[in-house]
Amino acid sequence: MTFTLGFADGSVGTVHYLANGHRAIAKERLEVFCGGRVLQLDNFRRLSGFGWRGFKKMNLWRQDKGQNGCVAAFVAALREGKPAPIPFAELALTTRTMFEVAEVLAAPPPRSGPAVATGEPNGAVGDCDPSTAKPTVH
Repeated sequence: MTFTLGFADGSVGTVHYLANGHRAIAKERLEVFCGGRVLQLDNFRRLSGFGWRGFKKMNLWRQDKGQNGCVAAFVAALREGKPAPIPFAELALTTRTMFEVAEVLAAPPPRSGPAVATGEPNGAVGDCDPSTAKPTVH
């Protein structure tokens, strides 16, 4: 399964969920393309940079997906009376988007071209406004 999110600033995010790769290839890979530069994160253990001045790679001994840090930040925010580390609007937007992707997958296949989920999620993530993000599922 593949789905693509388009954002108001023109950026795109594509997720490929595949189960047919070779075991020698990283099971989880994140690639970020930005201003002619690339970051590749394999299995949350090895980060490689291409075009980043002074940075080529970083390796971790253990896989770190950030769950422990996320829980620690949440508990610290509760104890200190600070806002949640991830605003509720962003959590709701993520959930709504994933429900839209699931809805598109459950729909009959289109006669031509990719299926497009519509909707108007609200909120902002980082420097982009996902209010116009519409998942396209292939």
